[in-house]
Amino acid sequence: MTVPASPSTSSVFCNSGLNDLLQAVSAHFDETASADTFVGEWTWQKINHGGSDREFYRVTHDQEKWIVMHYSPVREENSLYADIAQFLRKSRINVPKLVHHDASKNLIILEDLGDLSLHAVFHQNPTSPGIETLYSKALDQIHLLHAQSQSPVKMMPGFDEKLYRWERTYFLDNLVERFAGITLLPDERAEIELECEQFARELLKEPLCLIHRDFQSQNLMVRNDEIWLIDFQGMRFGHAAYDVASLLYDPYVALSPQQRRNLLKHSISIGQRNDRFEEIFYRAAAQRLMQALGAYGFLGLVKGKRAFLQHIPQGLHNLMEAFAQLGSCPHTARLLRRIESGK
Repeated sequence: MTVPASPSTSSVFCNSGLNDLLQAVSAHFDETASADTFVGEWTWQKINHGGSDREFYRVTHDQEKWIVMHYSPVREENSLYADIAQFLRKSRINVPKLVHHDASKNLIILEDLGDLSLHAVFHQNPTSPGIETLYSKALDQIHLLHAQSQSPVKMMPGFDEKLYRWERTYFLDNLVERFAGITLLPDERAEIELECEQFARELLKEPLCLIHRDFQSQNLMVRNDEIWLIDFQGMRFGHAAYDVASLLYDPYVALSPQQRRNLLKHSISIGQRNDRFEEIFYRAAAQRLMQALGAYGFLGLVKGKRAFLQHIPQGLHNLMEAFAQLGSCPHTARLLRRIESGK
C-alpha cells in the first residue's frame, strides 16, 4: 500500500508527526488485505471535534471510509475507548465498530458513522415532530446502558462526593470567577457549596448504573434514522438521571419546555422509574450544567477555544430553570441572577 502524501493540517500531537500516523494506518491495512485491495487514491480529511484533546481524520479510499483517532495517553480515559466500544457493541448499544486499536501508537480506527449529529438535525428544524422521535431513540439507547449494573472492562472511577464537588468547583472557578469576573467571599462560596452538596447526597443515595457522562446532542450521530453513541470513553458508574439531564438540558440546543416534558415522561416510562426520578432529575440537571458551564469557561478562556463561550447564555438559562424547579437554593439562585445581569 502506498502511503498518501501528508495533508496540510496541523501535526498530530505526542510529537509523532502526521507521517508516522499515516504509516501506522498503512501497516494495519497491509496486514489485513490483499496486495491489490488498496491500489488507488487515498484522501485524509481533518475533522474538528469540539473540546477534544484527540485528533480525528476521515480516511477515504474508493467507496470505503474510516475514522482514524489519535489520542494522548496523558488523559487516562482516552486509552479506555477501544475496550468500552467493544463492550457496548456486545451489549447491543449502537456505537461505531472498532476496526483496529494499536495501543503502542495511541491509534484507533473506527467505522465511519457519517457527519450528521443529533445537534445538526435539531438545528435544521427544531420544531419538527421527528425531533422528539430521534430524542426518544437516544433515550432508548442510553436506557440499554443504564440497565447494566456491572462492567467487564476498565473504566474511570465512578461518581462520588469528591467528583461531584470537583464539578461544582470547576463551575465556580471557571464560569463564576474567570468568565463572569465575580470574586466570591469565602462565606458566600461556603453558602453556595452547602446548598449544592445536597445534590450529590441525593444522587448517591440512589442505585448506581453505568452512564455515558457526556450524553449530549453533539455526541449522538444519526444514521438510517437511528441514534449512535460516540465519545463514551468517560463511561463510569453514576446516576441515570445525570445522562438524561445532560441530554434534555443540553446547552447546545434549546428544547422547548413541552419537548423536555414529553421526553422526560418517555424516559421515566421506559425505565419504569418511580415518581422520585423527576425530583432527582432536576438535581442532576443542576449538577451537570455546573460542570458544562465550567467547561465552557475553561475551554473558551484558558484553551482559547472561544466558540464554547457562545453556549454560556443558553447553559445559564437552563441552570436557572433547573434551580427554579428545585426552589430551595436562594444563595445559588441569587448568584445566577447576578451572572445573568452582568453585575
